[in-house]
Amino acid sequence: MNVYTNPLNFKEKMGGSFDAFMTLVRYIRVNYVMDELWDGKEELKFRMSGKTLVTLCIKENCFNALIIFGKAERAVFDGIREQFSDFIRSYYDNSATYHDGKWMFIDIEGNAHINEIIEMLKIKKKPNRKINIKNAKFGQCGQRCDQCLLYVKNNEDSRGNIEFHEKDWICYHSEDEERADYTNMICGGCYKKSIDECPEKKCLHEKGCASCSQCAEYNLCKINSHDFDPARCNLGLTADDITRAVLPYYSNFWLDKQK
Repeated sequence: MNVYTNPLNFKEKMGGSFDAFMTLVRYIRVNYVMDELWDGKEELKFRMSGKTLVTLCIKENCFNALIIFGKAERAVFDGIREQFSDFIRSYYDNSATYHDGKWMFIDIEGNAHINEIIEMLKIKKKPNRKINIKNAKFGQCGQRCDQCLLYVKNNEDSRGNIEFHEKDWICYHSEDEERADYTNMICGGCYKKSIDECPEKKCLHEKGCASCSQCAEYNLCKINSHDFDPARCNLGLTADDITRAVLPYYSNFWLDKQK
């Protein structure tokens, strides 16, 4: 049985590195299909088919990213090494190389090098999550109704709400929280709701917008309760948890895609 912990529990411990940690977790969850192995204390591995993309270790005032480059990855890095900072090149040059590759334990204390870490992950493995919005159905708030487990059309021949009830607990809550019951909840879509039922709908009515994508300030919005940041979900999720119960509700991401 996996262990689940919310990353916000480590905000004080990680200090100035917390935002960088969240940026990296968010990037991986959005761009890669990966299972997560979380030890419940400090170590988080992102893995697929038995291969690890990166291991993150939470420490005092920083976190450590373990990236292992095999021969092919080292050849790529060597060819573009001047694109990286002295900080990253120093870790690369001074890391030991074993039979299975060069082991780089990189300490991240702030945001300065997080984009370089992301570029190193791309060398390790290209993003493998396919995003296609050609036939997508979006709610007015931006979330993917066609992928929502509570949407009426996803409950015609299955029990999507039962699945959401279980995954919601795993992804968003702790054991000591009171559990909401979604087993009988079915959403008919935005246009079935009245203004009084939905604060986002009321906001759009007042601004004269048909959807949040028409609002220039949606990325700063404090009203959109349907925008769930993937980085703020529990650590230790499966690729299926992220795909089915997290990404459909990342409204700002889908609003960006509609631009």
